[in-house]
Amino acid sequence: MSFYLELMATAEDGGKSKIILVDEPGVSLHARAQEDVLKVFENIRQRIQIIYTTHSPHLVEMNKLHRVLAVQRDEIDSPVSSTRILDPLSLSSASPDTLTPLQCIMGNPLSTERFSSRRFNLVVNDTGTFYLFSAILKLMEFKGRINLIPSTNISSIPLMCNVLMGWGLDFAVLLFRSARENQIAEDLKSTIFSTDGTSGEFILRMPSDFLNSEDLLSTLDFKNHILRSRVGITVPNSVYIHENYLPRNFLLSQFLSDVNSGRLKFSDLDEETLENFEMFTDILRGLKLNRN
Repeated sequence: MSFYLELMATAEDGGKSKIILVDEPGVSLHARAQEDVLKVFENIRQRIQIIYTTHSPHLVEMNKLHRVLAVQRDEIDSPVSSTRILDPLSLSSASPDTLTPLQCIMGNPLSTERFSSRRFNLVVNDTGTFYLFSAILKLMEFKGRINLIPSTNISSIPLMCNVLMGWGLDFAVLLFRSARENQIAEDLKSTIFSTDGTSGEFILRMPSDFLNSEDLLSTLDFKNHILRSRVGITVPNSVYIHENYLPRNFLLSQFLSDVNSGRLKFSDLDEETLENFEMFTDILRGLKLNRN
């Protein structure tokens, strides 16, 4: 604790810019305290640049994965191997051990996301969609009381629905038109929602043109604001990401960061993208967002 008090005092001290390196700041701290450390770092980041190492998922923020650099040996099993640093766009080549903290935070939303009894819970197919939808709601200045919940993967959506129903919370599931999500929609209708006939209220479907959330962006905006590259694209955005093995979660996390920071504004997007975003928010407006 004394170290972090001293760190905050250092941040208040004017003068030239400082860079502080911290090795494993979460050692000997329980999970809640590690999250408090993140808050300290975030509060002083405009005055001090902090670079820290960690193996703890509690010291990696879900909506700031674009800040992460992974470090690993070129030859995993060799103690004398050279070391390489992987930026967020290269993490697909990292070893499973290197990615463990990130896999924990992206693979356990039941423990990292707070379900809400005061807002309408909307289950989405994965973390990447959570990032993009969060950005859309901010760009469109959406006023509805929506709490987005990312599923670990599409196949775990029925489990999450069971949990939400068991807790008596208001919720719906939004599904795209991929083959897997079409099957999940049918499974939900025939199992969880089969007894009360209210599946239409709980299962929201996107139009057939959209296989995943990134398809809501026009090809031009996808290239400019997601890929940041002038590549030729002749397939849907989601297919391009899949076929080229791109780190989808990190790309969409960066998009959310640009929106939150003000680097990307409503006026930067073209008409096609904005029409799709408006269509998405219209779907949300059709929900019963206010509890009785």
